[in-house]
Amino acid sequence: MAQQLLRVQNFNVSSDGYGAGEGQTLERPFGHADPEAMFAWAGATASWPRRTDPGGSRGLDDYLTRDYGRNIGAEIMGRNKFGPQRGPWGVSGGPWPGPRRLARHLAALPKRPDSSAIDPLRRLAMHRTRRRVLPDPDPPDTPWRDHEWRGWWGDEPPFHTPVFVLTHHPRPSFALGDTTFHFLDADPATALATAREAADGKDVRLGGGAATIRAFLDAGLVDTLHVAVSPVALGGGSRLWESPDELLDRYHRDVVPSPGGTVTHHLFWRK
Repeated sequence: MAQQLLRVQNFNVSSDGYGAGEGQTLERPFGHADPEAMFAWAGATASWPRRTDPGGSRGLDDYLTRDYGRNIGAEIMGRNKFGPQRGPWGVSGGPWPGPRRLARHLAALPKRPDSSAIDPLRRLAMHRTRRRVLPDPDPPDTPWRDHEWRGWWGDEPPFHTPVFVLTHHPRPSFALGDTTFHFLDADPATALATAREAADGKDVRLGGGAATIRAFLDAGLVDTLHVAVSPVALGGGSRLWESPDELLDRYHRDVVPSPGGTVTHHLFWRK
């Protein structure tokens, strides 16, 4: 049986090593970082899954974008890739603004066709409005309801596999389309063993964020790692590294500039 790899695919960091900025909120999944700038290299490719117009670049950037889902049978992610809440579900995520107010707020945001987060949030807001998840008109601000939040991605998440969300506050599993979210309070090795069993012989993708990837790196569990380094500096947030050279005691590395000149690809594999 072929080895099941743990792969980090297309993870983006700033020039100073941050995978996301400070101050994550419902409206800003990446905090003060601009995802449109950090992910521009992928959004410009022909294989970008949210592309609405013909064309797009080919070459290395496009290959890496296409490779994102190849032979992946499960994903592991940290809780703050799944959502902005902190602490127990339903009590500490901040006020839920009500479906109409949320829909109005998100509709006023500038549209970012290459962003992986804004458009799904817009759809989620309208979906909640239609379903009357909270009564209409908007109630006073109330805490997040238990288990109401179902991720940033709307009704059709882009994973198409089991997804294991690491959290100290587990909640029941649920399915959206062909993606099923499970919630684990587990150390990296146990989480990986669980994900490998669910992956049915395929590889497992480690989706982030930066702190989650760092924990798996420190545990010696990551087999391959692709990080796209953007020329944008953030100055703070969730940091993957101070320098990519930190990994060279354990990994080989190739560094390849993006053909479009927007990022530098760092490709690591175990020694």
